[in-house]
This record gives sequence, structure tokens and C-alpha cells, in this order.
Amino acid sequence: MSKQKKYMFIPALVLLFTLAAALPVLAGDDGGTVINENSGAAYSTITEAVANAADGDVLTVGAGTYSESVVLDKALTLNGEPGAVVEGADDYVFLIQASGVVLNGLTMQHAGEAKYAVKVDYDGFDPEDSACWSITNCRMFGTGVDKSAAIHVCGEAVPPSNILIENNVIEHYFFGIDFIMPPIVKTIF
Repeated sequence: MSKQKKYMFIPALVLLFTLAAALPVLAGDDGGTVINENSGAAYSTITEAVANAADGDVLTVGAGTYSESVVLDKALTLNGEPGAVVEGADDYVFLIQASGVVLNGLTMQHAGEAKYAVKVDYDGFDPEDSACWSITNCRMFGTGVDKSAAIHVCGEAVPPSNILIENNVIEHYFFGIDFIMPPIVKTIF
């Protein structure tokens, strides 16, 4: 091989390896894998993992971007690995409708005009169960939509108790945490 061809070959080889390494980034990262730690089952969406989980199961959300709004209607723990991002398309990213839900280590952001990272509707909670849930070590990024809230707690039932909201980062929301309590009912004897 001539000296001139060698000099051309090395930069071309470097360029080829650089493009090959960047290809997954250029293609985009749709989603990772969600593992049910209790059953060992693997899922490509959080919604599918939740649908197939039982009360008390622990789901590990792998690194990747999940474009979905997730309804949590049973007591589950969702632990996000570093790089686990959930982009909500509906009015929320997560809708909690059951006691015993734990969200930990997830990044939540909006793909559209969604108003809430987490909406907690305690009307769906079992009245015999003490209302408890937690959101810890999460990052919530809003779009600045008027009257949006990172965490929106609402319902006409008994207000929640035993909640934990700790060590979260909240940015670009009208409200950080928004509690909408039912009107006080007065009984006259």
C-alpha cells in the first residue's frame, strides 16, 4: 500500500468507528426494559408491566425513554434506573389510584400539554386501607403550562395520610405540589 493510501485509510477508519459508536444515539432511544423483580418477567412498556403485576410487586424501570401515561391502580413499587425517563402524553405521566404506590428514581417529563407529572386521585383508594404513597428521588420537568403541578393530589374521599414526598427535583411547573381537598361538610344536629 502506498504512503498516500495509508494516510487516507486511517482517517476513514476513525470516521467509520466514530459513526458506528454514535449510531444508537442517532437512531434514538425508545425504551428500555421493565423487570418485575418478583416474577422475573420482562416488559417493553411500564403499562404492560403494571397490567401483569400483582399487588406488592417491585418493578425496575431500565434506562430508556418510555412514551406513555401510566395508571397505577394497585400497590406497586417502581424503581427507576439512572436514565429511565417517562414522557407522559395524557393529562399526567403517572396517575395513582391505589394506596401503597412507591415511585422512586424516575425522571418524568411531558411530551405534550400534560399538566401533571403525578396525579393522585384518592377516590380510587380502598376506604378500608390507610391512604399511603410515596414519591422519592424523582425528577419532574414540566412545560410551564398554566395551572400545571408536578404533583396534583385530588379527590372527594377522605384526604390522604401517610404520604412521603422527599428528595425530588421539580422544574417548570406552575405549582410544585397541589393538594385539592374536599369541602368540609358540617353536620347540624
